[in-house]
Amino acid sequence: MVSNDIVMQTVKRMLSSGVDEATIRSTLEGVNLSEDEITKVIQEARGGSTGETNNAGEEVQEGELSGEPGDDLEEDEGSEQIESMRQEQSAQHATTHELLDEHSQKLDEVHKGVSELHSKMDSASIAPEKLAKIDTFDARLISIEKQLGEIKANTNALQSLLKKILETDRQTLLSLKKK
Repeated sequence: MVSNDIVMQTVKRMLSSGVDEATIRSTLEGVNLSEDEITKVIQEARGGSTGETNNAGEEVQEGELSGEPGDDLEEDEGSEQIESMRQEQSAQHATTHELLDEHSQKLDEVHKGVSELHSKMDSASIAPEKLAKIDTFDARLISIEKQLGEIKANTNALQSLLKKILETDRQTLLSLKKK
């Protein structure tokens, strides 16, 4: 587990650097602190900010000023851990942006394809000569349909007459056969 002093120093630096609380909480969860411990550390870091400030605007704790070698080692371990977390978050952020850019490009391609399709549909109008020919064919087709209907009616009438003639012939033959 990481030393409480290192965690406190790191949180104070993050707060002074303007890092939002959600990122700080995420970082502290990464070093296996409970939610209560995280809240306590953040509150102490906000309320107990008594360290001096160096040239870069970061807080310098009393232990850092004393120059004890053990403190520097613990601080380096915490800094390395935080740096690795930052790199991981940066990689995830970059990956997310790449995926969003790819998705945006695909959407642009689909939009372009739909636009091209619309322009082709709009430009595919029928010439007036072809419309006149289509109207002529349509009129001829209607005329042929009427004639076909008449032929069908005539065929049905003729078939009915032939059936009646056949029935009459049969009756005549039967009556002759009986005689």
